Amino acid sequence: MSFPSGHAANSALVYLTIAALASDVEPGRSARIYIMAVAMTLTILIGLSRLYLCVHWPSDVAAGWALGAGWALAWRLAAARYLWSTS
Repeated sequence: MSFPSGHAANSALVYLTIAALASDVEPGRSARIYIMAVAMTLTILIGLSRLYLCVHWPSDVAAGWALGAGWALAWRLAAARYLWSTS
């Protein structure tokens, strides 16, 4: 019933998607790295909190992270394709 972790999946989905799309429009390299680092840190901390509270197995959290990261990657690639086709 708890596979994958919804908290881990949603945190990866939301934070990584926003960071990936925001880094597309940010011209500074250091700002892009900062945006991604903050999103990854939040995602990891939320997943680790699920483990610390013993509400999920590590496989549940890893699957949630994979699901959310896959979604973020798909949107990042779609946005890049759209930006390449309009320029």
